[in-house]
Amino acid sequence: MRLALGLSAAVLALAGCASDSEGSEESQAGSADDLPECSEVWIDGESLDSEYSGCLVDGQPSLPSFIPCESGDQFVDYEEAYFAVVGGEITEASTDSAEYAAAFEECTGEPA
Repeated sequence: MRLALGLSAAVLALAGCASDSEGSEESQAGSADDLPECSEVWIDGESLDSEYSGCLVDGQPSLPSFIPCESGDQFVDYEEAYFAVVGGEITEASTDSAEYAAAFEECTGEPA
């Protein structure tokens, strides 16, 4: 009986953790309803919003992986086809391009 109660408590604890992590992800990125469509955000030559926290692709959140710059800025790419420093100009170039490599090195001080 103790084993069954212990397992039930463990299952409930794990279920609580899963819902907590889902809540934290949502609070970090904001509600999916608050995110703009990625096609409206990632436009070559436009500025990436300084509050950028992700966007939607077919109604699903696409959350960014920020790379810290030496300057304190945040560098981010989207779909390996666009990149920008948060609050800066968006550039359409693949992550294997010389343009991306130069921007990444300028940001981090290290080669891409």
